[in-house]
Amino acid sequence: MTKINVNCILGWLKNPSQDKGIHFANDDGNWDFWSYERLADSVFEFANGLKQQGISQHDVVSLVDTSTPEFVISLFSIMAIGAVPSP
Repeated sequence: MTKINVNCILGWLKNPSQDKGIHFANDDGNWDFWSYERLADSVFEFANGLKQQGISQHDVVSLVDTSTPEFVISLFSIMAIGAVPSP
């Protein structure tokens, strides 16, 4: 089994770009751009909320969502606190 380097996966959170990011499709056919900086800010905010709810390192957290900014934020927030996402 290959061990995953979580620090490599989360490295973008240390210095997120304002100019690069992800485009998410809307229901109306348009696209929303979320910079990595905006996503990182949301990841840290959501991670704090997870900790306040009692989620901690090594907990397995089920994650059910569509391809939205919230999915990306949730996925990286879970990993940022050391928990394990289970999409």
